Amino acid sequence: MLALVNHRFWDENVAISLHTITFRRKSNLGIMAYASKIEHAFDFVGVNEWWATFESPFGFRMGFRYVHQTKPWPQYQHELGGSRVYYLTKDMWESIVKPKLKARDLFGTRPVPEDLLKNTYPLRPPEKLEIEL
Repeated sequence: MLALVNHRFWDENVAISLHTITFRRKSNLGIMAYASKIEHAFDFVGVNEWWATFESPFGFRMGFRYVHQTKPWPQYQHELGGSRVYYLTKDMWESIVKPKLKARDLFGTRPVPEDLLKNTYPLRPPEKLEIEL
């Protein structure tokens, strides 16, 4: 396992990003993991908005690179600590963010090829856990 992500649904229209954690630096894993949860929310569940907050310098750079806008603060606060809400709409995802990610080759193929998917089962823990600080 090299990355962990999670998000939740506020309602049928809004998904909220909670955490993106990577265990290997400088490998584009953070952006791929973050993009995968946005893709899940917009393309598979069908929400209209994605809300996030960025807690690291890398997160802020990534958020601005992928055109996240801000909601008025303090009227809108992220549930993780009351920070600003940065958001994407479905239209922004389709017209700006998704094409940028595809251009950087940060998306795989959908659906995943059957032989590749079979290689992931059974899930097993890593033999050695290495965390860079």
